[in-house]
Amino acid sequence: MNLTDAFGVLLGRPLDTFDPAATYALYHWDDMSSDEFDPEEADFGPVPPAPAAEADGGDALLSLERWRFDHARSLFRLDGGPVLGADADPAELAAAGYLPVVHRVVTDGTLLDAMKAATWTMSAPEGLVPLPRRAVVEPRWAEALSGVGDAALREHLMTLCLTPHWARSDGAWFAGTDPSGDLRPAADLPGHEVLAAWHFGEGQAASAVMSIRS
Repeated sequence: MNLTDAFGVLLGRPLDTFDPAATYALYHWDDMSSDEFDPEEADFGPVPPAPAAEADGGDALLSLERWRFDHARSLFRLDGGPVLGADADPAELAAAGYLPVVHRVVTDGTLLDAMKAATWTMSAPEGLVPLPRRAVVEPRWAEALSGVGDAALREHLMTLCLTPHWARSDGAWFAGTDPSGDLRPAADLPGHEVLAAWHFGEGQAASAVMSIRS
């Protein structure tokens, strides 16, 4: 089983059965980056699609520092509701204080690249992390991913499919198509459908791959 096949397992069907006319995107929220985001220093200009690997240094970390964000297509949650970056007034965002941000990660628009970015496999075999010692993988996904032939890749993907208890301190819990919480504003946008979602820590972060149909 190669990387594309493994993604098909997580998604429930092969990648080539998904709509080729749709755009596929990765969205990410976490409390720390929201707290540190400075809208008055951010670039809200348009960002062309690009492979996620172009921004990746290949460090073996599950870190948002391996991504580049498209602020124009990110969502900012104000009291009046979510605002798309392209429509936002930076001064109004700055006046909001703590600003929950649902980041849109720069990818090339394909499902394969969105899944690579979501799982930090865009530069594989560089950037793969080992399965944490004593961590417990959800039995369903341990079995499903056991066919991944490359041991390093198998452990890396299993690290993103831990039980909710173990994902509190290591890796992530794979939530299927349930984005919940702070990713909901992106999931509720017209034409958006959640295909795969991950939760990190004790609710401090979440990511989701979504299909977008105009």
